[in-house]
Parts: sequence; C-alpha cells; structure tokens
Amino acid sequence: EGVTARIAAQDKIISATVNKNGYLALTTQFAGYKGLVTVYDSAGNEIYKWFSGSAHALTAVLSPDSRHLAVLTIGGGGSRVVFFSLDSEEEKASCLIEDAILLELHHLGTSGVLAVGTGEILHIAPDGAVTPLLDYSARYLEAYALWDGNVFLSLKTYSVGDQGLLAVIDKTGAHLGVLDKDEKIVSVSAGGGYIAVLYAERLVIYNKQLEVCAVYEDTAGAGNVIMREDGTALVLTKFTAEPYRAVAVTDGEER
Repeated sequence: EGVTARIAAQDKIISATVNKNGYLALTTQFAGYKGLVTVYDSAGNEIYKWFSGSAHALTAVLSPDSRHLAVLTIGGGGSRVVFFSLDSEEEKASCLIEDAILLELHHLGTSGVLAVGTGEILHIAPDGAVTPLLDYSARYLEAYALWDGNVFLSLKTYSVGDQGLLAVIDKTGAHLGVLDKDEKIVSVSAGGGYIAVLYAERLVIYNKQLEVCAVYEDTAGAGNVIMREDGTALVLTKFTAEPYRAVAVTDGEER
C-alpha cells in the first residue's frame, strides 16, 4: 500500500530480511566489528542490536512471531549460526558447521531454521542441534529460494552448461518435486504455493510439485522475478515491473 518506513544504514548493507509482520533484520558493516545486526519493527523503530566480533555476519532472520533472531556468520572454521531472543543480548545457542559455506537461513519459528549451503540443506534446532536434510555436493548450485518451510533448488550437473535438475524439498527433507532442466536460470522466487523461474527467454510458474502452472514467452531482457503469495509474479526490468499470473489466462482475458 506504499512506503511504511525509511531506514538509513550508517554503513554498507550486507543483507536485509523482512518477516511476515514487517519486522526487518538488517545486517551491515560496522567499524571495529565484523558486522552489525539491527532489528526494526514494522514502523521502522530500532528495537535490537547485535555486534559480531569473532566472525563476519552474512545475514539474519526473524521468527514469524518477531520474538527470536538467528544470525549466520562465517569465519576461518566454517559457518556459524547463532540464536537470540529479542528480550536478551545473550546468545541462546549456536552451532558451527565446519568447513562448510552456508548462504541463507529461513526461520521456522519454535523448531529453528533451515539453512541452505553451497552443497547441503540443514535443519538447525534452537538448541544448535544440526540435522542434515540433503547433500548435493556432487552437483553445482545455480539458484535457490526458501519460503514457508520449503526449499527450491536448481542444481547443475556440470560447472559449465545448463543441464541439471530442479527440486523442491520440505522442512523434513522430503522431495515434493523433481524435474530435469536444460536452460539457464536468470532469477527465481517463491511465494504461497508457487515458484517463479525466469529463464533467459521465458517465465515459467510451477507449483510446489514442480508441475507447470503457466508459461509466458515474452520476458526476454528481464533480470529478476518476485513471486507474491497472491499468485502474481512480478518480472522486473531496469525500469518496469510487469505482473504475470500463476494461473494461465485465455487469449481474450486480461493478464
């Protein structure tokens, strides 16, 4: 409905994530530390800060109820995930994933977080206990998306070329869908029951079982896609955001 808050970071932004309540976890650089995580409420008011002194802060995610925070850091020994409650500055728990590079977290609430790495998906409980869900270290991660306790993966068979597979994994590690692929992916986004995959020449919207819901062939030149929970995918160029519906339309129907 419009701009709800404007936040000016004092240093370079590393990442920013927003939960469904509109609370923002902003990870930035900060002189003298290896990162700063600042939490803002939906009105843009600062409510929490954590300074990372021992490892570089990459990203942070808030629980759906906006009461808990998980931070991903990386150092010489591997990736570390730290859990906090927003009513305390003390760490609740942490875990070190040795010799691994984690890329992003998705907060599940009371059951912890999902973590996507360059070669694995992990479930990390709030006490720091780690459960491996999927190992894909024999393939090459091209793209991914996390949403609603699910992970979409595009995995290439070789470091060059576009052959590989698409897969959707739920928070238990079960495969919801698997599909062969042979096109380069430009951008991917997921929301609600849909996954929008922007290829070089077209947009394909899948459901969580990777069944095709809609195909649009007129998206050449687009650089990003955002899948919204209402079933609308926004295809972004440098100057425009064009909506495409997850349900295919007839020739005479307005898109």
